[in-house]
Amino acid sequence: MGLEVTGVEFNTMKLDDDAEMNNVNIETQLSNGFVTFSLILGPEYHISQITDAVVVARYLGATLVLPDIRGNELGNERKFPDIHNVDKFIRNLDGVVEVIDELPDKDDIIPAEKKGEFLKSSNSDLARALDLEICSQSDVFIPAVPGLFYGHVTGRRIALGHTQILVPSQSSASTQASDVISTYISNKNHLAYKCYC
Repeated sequence: MGLEVTGVEFNTMKLDDDAEMNNVNIETQLSNGFVTFSLILGPEYHISQITDAVVVARYLGATLVLPDIRGNELGNERKFPDIHNVDKFIRNLDGVVEVIDELPDKDDIIPAEKKGEFLKSSNSDLARALDLEICSQSDVFIPAVPGLFYGHVTGRRIALGHTQILVPSQSSASTQASDVISTYISNKNHLAYKCYC
């Protein structure tokens, strides 16, 4: 799962081993951008993907945008309300993190007449390239599943100096921040370290 935090200012907070999430006051904290994400695989995986996104949004002080749900085929997408109760979801996260339905319009970035060229494209290579670019450039990257894409994104992020890569912990016990840092980063065992560092 790639997360992109957008906004005017970048959050420069550093994860440390004794970081606690419960010391953030959501009422007094201004939003530091938006966390966007997509749910993948089946509904049984959605809870962990949503939890990861909520933790990142709260940690960064960002606003969470309701996700879309991606199928296995390009263009096979569903809306969050098709499967989940949005009102209950927002009500349950009240006081934890701010949630909005969708990002504000950005019509000034791409003129409306040119949007169709990109948004209606059924080119799966273009979708993969966009995923790689967004995941490589985002403030934080949380891979949904281990694999070749995760390795490629990690290599690009190391080369760019974007080493905030978090891997959800498998244990249900109290987890320290160091337990969720990618081993590619903490152990410096990615091939990119041999080339760039």
